[in-house]
Amino acid sequence: MFTKWKTPISNYWFIAFPIIILYTFSTRHSITLRTESENVQYNFWDVGLTGVSDLYLIVYFVFPLFLMKTGQQLTNSFDYMHLIRWGSFKKWILHNVKGFSIFNVFLLLIWNAASFAGALGLPFSFQWSELSRLDLDGNDILFTLSNHLSQPLYALILQFLLFFLTMLTIQLFLTILYAITKSKRTIYFSIAFLYAVAILSFKVFPISFKWILLPNYLSLFHGAASFNSIWISFMIIILLFGIGLLALNYIGRDFRAVRHIFITSWPILLFAVIVCTGMVYHASLYSDETLTIWDIWILTFYGTTNDAFQILSLSFYVIAFMGFVYFVQLILQKQLTEMSHYSIIRHKSLLKWFNGWFLMIMWYTGLFLLSLALLLFTISAGFDYSFSLHVELQQDLPVLQVGYHYFVNGFLQIIFYVILVFLITWLTKDVMKSFVILLISILFMFPGMNPGAFIPVGLNSMGQLLTEASVYMISIQLLIAVVIEVIVLVYVLKRRDFMI
Repeated sequence: MFTKWKTPISNYWFIAFPIIILYTFSTRHSITLRTESENVQYNFWDVGLTGVSDLYLIVYFVFPLFLMKTGQQLTNSFDYMHLIRWGSFKKWILHNVKGFSIFNVFLLLIWNAASFAGALGLPFSFQWSELSRLDLDGNDILFTLSNHLSQPLYALILQFLLFFLTMLTIQLFLTILYAITKSKRTIYFSIAFLYAVAILSFKVFPISFKWILLPNYLSLFHGAASFNSIWISFMIIILLFGIGLLALNYIGRDFRAVRHIFITSWPILLFAVIVCTGMVYHASLYSDETLTIWDIWILTFYGTTNDAFQILSLSFYVIAFMGFVYFVQLILQKQLTEMSHYSIIRHKSLLKWFNGWFLMIMWYTGLFLLSLALLLFTISAGFDYSFSLHVELQQDLPVLQVGYHYFVNGFLQIIFYVILVFLITWLTKDVMKSFVILLISILFMFPGMNPGAFIPVGLNSMGQLLTEASVYMISIQLLIAVVIEVIVLVYVLKRRDFMI
């Protein structure tokens, strides 16, 4: 049966009440100390509005409560018998959204009541206090709200509405997603992803990413500070909610092709998310330093050298470049599985078959490197890194040399990996062995394990730019390695042609 909404609206949810009150009393103590040090008056609204707007409370407690209830309701509410009763996915979704709205109001009332309970006993007024007009560290919430609204009551009402609309929009899209996928795992992953985005938006993403910062739509003061307007957060959320309602007319139709693409492409999507997250991490890590975008390019793809080593840099290198080779390997596996005598006859020789496949991989490799660079530039621009044509990490390093090493040596290095994977797969008839050997080659990237860079692995690490190594000698070394691989490959494929 559908979960009844009278059951979850029970004493169980009042557990949040004392937790919020304790947090509010802590806030009240901080505000009291601030007013004493500044010798100003404060009132009932200062404590209450801080309690309903504080991002620590929202991100780490209130928002997860809403997400938890959303996941619980969705994963226990779908049933084909009741879907027949409602007559369509659209009506089932609207029924769930109605239930979510009831719960949202209920928990919001608990939250607001607990926040203002911690303010009892303070002077009451419908006007802003003297404290709220002060631009002080730690007083951002009150100062921002008082600058945009004439009365604190308006701030309370708008904060209530903004959080309600944001949660309802999230719940609408999660319900649509569940109606499409019928997958509990997808919902749990989406909820975990939303929670991670909330934390990253709060602690990692810069203010220049204001359009995608989740706190801008959960806290009225944060949105007002980011957009310099109270209403932009509302406009964006209402627009998204409207898009969700329009999408209801298409739910339940047969989108097998779209669903198949999503199911088969989720590893690539996960890979893209991990790479993007790594770039954001590196950009945020050095955001307080006066670096240019070229410095971030080097530091993000630093990899490893014989002079310097960091496990995070090596890990990101392996994920980004070896990860791409892994997807190439999947294409190779499909090619070898589908290959038959008829396909060989059609291509007239194995060499011609390989050339057709390999030209496609070369194109993908160039597109991959370009996409990574453009994505990194976009993220770096979001963190306000300078586009000045110089490298702060090494003043005499030309910017063109940075681009040359990334694109030319990066291309040659990936091609070396790809041909190596193909050769081992072809000789052993085991796709996994090739990738295992490639992973073992990572050992040669550790300092001291590859003296003189005799083994051509990890040579496209951007950290090489900060050493005495010549990027042009690296190109020659990689080119020689690729040529040797090609000679061996041609011999192996011609020998097989002869045997056939």
